[in-house]
Amino acid sequence: MGERLVNNPGLDLRARAAEALARVLPMIEQGVGDPTVSGMGYLAMVVMAPQAAVQGTSFEDAVVLEHAIGDRSAWDADYMAFARAKARLCWAHGCDGRTLLATMPHCVTPGDSLLIGAVNLDGLVVSVSGAQPWYDEAFALAMAAMVRALAHRDLAALAQAGAHTAPGGT
Repeated sequence: MGERLVNNPGLDLRARAAEALARVLPMIEQGVGDPTVSGMGYLAMVVMAPQAAVQGTSFEDAVVLEHAIGDRSAWDADYMAFARAKARLCWAHGCDGRTLLATMPHCVTPGDSLLIGAVNLDGLVVSVSGAQPWYDEAFALAMAAMVRALAHRDLAALAQAGAHTAPGGT
């Protein structure tokens, strides 16, 4: 994971993603423990920096957070690779995986993921793999919504402190 992202305490994408994960993880772990949600009890998540924040940055450098649930040595498949592939597709095209596959199949190229479970919430891509596709999407959306909520909180705190512009830079 690269260092070209915003590196400002008030706007730190990695710190915000880590805090969001701590807030939504109990819900996700409870879901993953339900065999009707995740048959094997494994899950992988990838959070990407919004395209606008990292223009010209590679996919690898734009990964803000990766998180795995369950013993990776016991996984029956590489769920992190699936999550990364879903994230890559959504991040590259600026939309949800379901939307892309349903309405823009002409954008899919050889090697692209055909799996559902990544969302793009106002430019913030979160991908989850390991549960049923609809739960992958739900967990990804919950994570993206929490990151966005924390961004609102952080910007409100800056405004409350009298700031008129976002501090720092890339």
